[in-house]
Amino acid sequence: MSRPAAFASALLLLLSLACAGDEKGVDTATSEGTEGTEGTEEPTWSYEGETGPEHWGTLSEEWSACSEGTAQSPIDLSSLASELSDLPLPEITWGETALSAYNSGHYIRYEVGAGSSLTWNGATYNLKQFHFHGLSEHTVDGERFDVEIHFVHARADDPNRYAVVAILASASPEGAVEGVFGEGGALLFPDALALPESETPTELGGTVDLGLAFADVLATPTIGTYTGSLTTPPCTEGVEFLILGTVMPMVPEEVAAFHAVYDFNYRPVQDLNGRTFHLMTESVPD
Repeated sequence: MSRPAAFASALLLLLSLACAGDEKGVDTATSEGTEGTEGTEEPTWSYEGETGPEHWGTLSEEWSACSEGTAQSPIDLSSLASELSDLPLPEITWGETALSAYNSGHYIRYEVGAGSSLTWNGATYNLKQFHFHGLSEHTVDGERFDVEIHFVHARADDPNRYAVVAILASASPEGAVEGVFGEGGALLFPDALALPESETPTELGGTVDLGLAFADVLATPTIGTYTGSLTTPPCTEGVEFLILGTVMPMVPEEVAAFHAVYDFNYRPVQDLNGRTFHLMTESVPD
């Protein structure tokens, strides 16, 4: 079974289990957030060795949450810790933005202009940036996907609070999304992958309509949510994760091109510590 099919099956399992139990049917160039402390030099961190994830909490006092936090991300999306929620699906309104990106040394990150937002659970969040991890940071019953894209939104009335929309992607020759990542595609992804390491975004030229580029996956009828943290230092907690329930198929050559630059830039899954993965859906099965 392909990973997209496996993920869909896992979601159906999660929904069925949830229904059975409930009749009601930040950062500068180096972290996931959007704001850093100007003029402050951060410690060196990485995804392996003495500066890898298991050591992040000891590299800086301000990063203690990486080792001491109790609501960390990513997590394994397990059927044993899920329930159906009566929360409505979020309203994701992504529009057109100029293309600028940089190679942070940890991932490829695109900066986003004003005009794209997320409205959910009584709050509005403005899209600030999006970046790529490979393999995926979140797992489904222990299985990873080829790519995970994080769209980082800052709350309009409190820019230090974040909501992250996560898209899982898998290499697939069938039904793959073309014209988004490839040569001349909407994101000019090969140009972004070729950028030298820098903390300054480079204008790639042109614009992209993010709502149109990711229309198919944004139309998903099921979204999972939980409260976690940034998945890079300082691992700040209180981040609302919204994981889209439709896996985006990517052309295998595009996935390979990304992995040739960045592979294994993901944090290991963290303990749930009693948290629940809530599933929101357009329709509740009988």
